[in-house]
Amino acid sequence: MMMKYICDMALDDAISQAQNNPEAAAEVLRLAAPYLIDLDARGELPLGLGRYLANAFNLTAREETKNRPQMLARTLHLTVRNRPNLFKTGAAVEDAMQGNPPVTQYAAAQQVSRQTGVSLSFAKKAHNFYLACLEESERIEQEEWLLQREEDERIEAALENEVYESRLEDAAKQVQQLLGDGVSMQEALVNSAQNHAVYPMDIEKIIGRKS
Repeated sequence: MMMKYICDMALDDAISQAQNNPEAAAEVLRLAAPYLIDLDARGELPLGLGRYLANAFNLTAREETKNRPQMLARTLHLTVRNRPNLFKTGAAVEDAMQGNPPVTQYAAAQQVSRQTGVSLSFAKKAHNFYLACLEESERIEQEEWLLQREEDERIEAALENEVYESRLEDAAKQVQQLLGDGVSMQEALVNSAQNHAVYPMDIEKIIGRKS
């Protein structure tokens, strides 16, 4: 009986301060919860109503001041809840893990669960999904980078080949001129190859195709 009297006094005190003190208002919710559960157990409320309200009050009282209105509305189902997004929930868990100080996945999932109302198992599943998405994204980016590098190398090789072919044409013309001046084929090939930075045998192939 004495304990009930003390609880009544604490509740009265919290109610008297609640209007101007958010912490006192949260204390009202916390102290009201046992009364609701007791009334529910004695059948003095519609079945389940006391526990329904007590659960909402307890969860709300535990939250930070800024989160309490949202938590109360959510736990009483006063707002429309969209289906939780796996990727966004997983990203939130990852952000919580990388906080200062960093925490484990379990602790981060608990935090996100309290803040968003999703279950702990959903938060952990969402984080694993998020990590898998990041891994897949990195794999795709790596494949795209390799394909782009191969394409760049192919284009570069084609350009180099085109330039080399152009030098061969010039070298072949010079060989023809040297031959006309009475220079031997071997000497003409060597001189022209050195002048145009090509191989003598390649010059011969060009001349052979034209003859």
